[in-house]
Amino acid sequence: MGSLWGSFMLLCGVVLLRTEGSGTQQTKNNVPRLKLSYKDMLESNNLVTFEGLANSSAYHTFLLDEEKGRLVVGAKDHIFSFNLLNVSRDYVQIPWPASPTRRDECKWAGKDLSRECSNFIKVLQPFNQTHIYVCGTGAFHPVCSYLEVGKKPEDSVFRLESHVENWQREEPL
Repeated sequence: MGSLWGSFMLLCGVVLLRTEGSGTQQTKNNVPRLKLSYKDMLESNNLVTFEGLANSSAYHTFLLDEEKGRLVVGAKDHIFSFNLLNVSRDYVQIPWPASPTRRDECKWAGKDLSRECSNFIKVLQPFNQTHIYVCGTGAFHPVCSYLEVGKKPEDSVFRLESHVENWQREEPL
């Protein structure tokens, strides 16, 4: 019994020493080697930025498709596709604004036309090998469709299907 108790105490001491040692090592690994501010990176002339759309900063929805080498981004009234090999230069975009009727209804409801009455893309969900299911707010009248992206990266397909699903209640609550 005494040797079992001694072995247990020895094991606890080894575990305690390893835990303390690893905590110190983890702290050292978390210290950055180099710290650059955004201003420093811009001044280095090695940074290429994506300016996006003039009137929008609403880039909320992302879908990383490593198989096809693309990053799909949902924004205000637009869907972007960035090439992962050259994100800052090679991108395509599809405009998908809310319909004029929905924008008018939104405005009449007292909403801000420039900030709220747009189609903010909120869903980017892979549907199958060639399509992504996309949904937007549609100026407070949600809309969904399918985005054709092709089967292989070299297909260079990026097209929004013309069929749009509107999410409307058939009966009032």
